[in-house]
Amino acid sequence: MDIPWNESATLTRSVSHTETDEPSREILFEGPLHQVVNKIAGMSSDARKGFSISLPDRQVRPHTYDSHALRALIDDPFRPRR
Repeated sequence: MDIPWNESATLTRSVSHTETDEPSREILFEGPLHQVVNKIAGMSSDARKGFSISLPDRQVRPHTYDSHALRALIDDPFRPRR
C-alpha cells in the first residue's frame, strides 16, 4: 500500500462523558500524516486507545486509520521520522 505521508491528517480521540452518551470526537493534532504518526509513535497502545487518524482532503481510500491500521502506520519502516 502506498501511504500518503505528506497529506494533511487529523488525529482525533473518541470521548464519552457517561455510558449513555454517544461518543464524540476530540481533535488532538493536525498536520502532515507523517508528523501525526510520529507524534503518537512512542505512546503505548493503551494510551492510543480511541485514537483515529483521518485524511479529510483525500479523494481515494483509505480516509481513516484506527486500531490495527494505526499500528501498521507506526510500524511502517518507510515512515518519515522527521
